[in-house]
Amino acid sequence: DRVSDGVDVLARARGEGVGRADDAIFWRSGHYRALRVGDWKLQVAARPQRTWLFDLASDPTEARDVSGEQPGKVAELAERLAALERE
Repeated sequence: DRVSDGVDVLARARGEGVGRADDAIFWRSGHYRALRVGDWKLQVAARPQRTWLFDLASDPTEARDVSGEQPGKVAELAERLAALERE
């Protein structure tokens, strides 16, 4: 009942030209959801309820959650994540 619009993430990681680098990558597993857009990665967990935001350009190892410093970016990506889930 859904249209498959995914891409081969491994090909993207290899740099094999599978779309623009700022295309959204969305995934979920159980109570965990994540969205990567460009250098931003939003992670949302339902159990326990928690949200993380990482700027992968300056923090590729996701050591520093910047969600408290970037509430606008959290809201923007959370809306985009919600829109993807509604599809």
